[in-house]
Amino acid sequence: MRLLPIAAALLLSATPACADGLPPERLTAEESEGQLLLIEKALAAGRMVQTDAMLRWLEPRLVDSYRNRFNLLLAEYFLAREDAASAEAAIAPVDGALVDSCRFSGIWGWIAFQKRDWNRAIAMLANAVDACPGDPGRWNLLGQALTKRGEYAASIEAFDAALTAAPFQAAVLNNRALSLAYSGEMARAISDLEIAVAIAPENLAISDNLAFLRANAGLDMVKGPASDDARTLAMAGEGALAASRTGIATSYFTQAVLAYDRFDPGLWRKANGNFETGGE
Repeated sequence: MRLLPIAAALLLSATPACADGLPPERLTAEESEGQLLLIEKALAAGRMVQTDAMLRWLEPRLVDSYRNRFNLLLAEYFLAREDAASAEAAIAPVDGALVDSCRFSGIWGWIAFQKRDWNRAIAMLANAVDACPGDPGRWNLLGQALTKRGEYAASIEAFDAALTAAPFQAAVLNNRALSLAYSGEMARAISDLEIAVAIAPENLAISDNLAFLRANAGLDMVKGPASDDARTLAMAGEGALAASRTGIATSYFTQAVLAYDRFDPGLWRKANGNFETGGE
């Protein structure tokens, strides 16, 4: 069966009819609650196709008293697909006074974050963590929005709260490390990244950040799964170069050239001591 786009099916189309041409029979409140719980579990597990189908099936059958909750769930589904415009259309009719304020503010905060509206994102996410201070995801997103605004001390506090609620999250440790580095606290930043790499050694982005900061601080790369990766070696070169350690930078760039499976002219120039960003 061909699936219609979810936004059109849920927000724009008329109520679908059954085989006899009549609208589907409405569920009871208990049945609506059960269906919403099932969809929330599917979305939390990342089963997007199943979530899509269940939302479209439930929409014309839902009892009216659950409409606000359905729209919150629909908005969360769109956010999981990084579709901020559809998420905003889904949540717009919801009366925030009638729903969970943690969830409501968190959704608006995430929409604002995706739209790069840092002021609104910070305001809404601050409301969200006031309502649910034990939610690490909202604290982490608040920390990222604060980092985007250059409010590093406040962002570190937000990441601290996220890690208090759920310790040893590699992504949050990485995010806090960046704010620490921007604040000049290089030793703490490197420590966070070393812990994060130990938790998630397969995450090359974190390994890249660690390589950059260690080289920037005049430290050798840590041997590990990413220590022979061309991209990570290049990041170490950039870190050394940012600290004006040109000899070390050239060494890392040379190692990166040798590790790459293709020729990179920009990297080749840097391996030969030409650090100009433009021109041949």
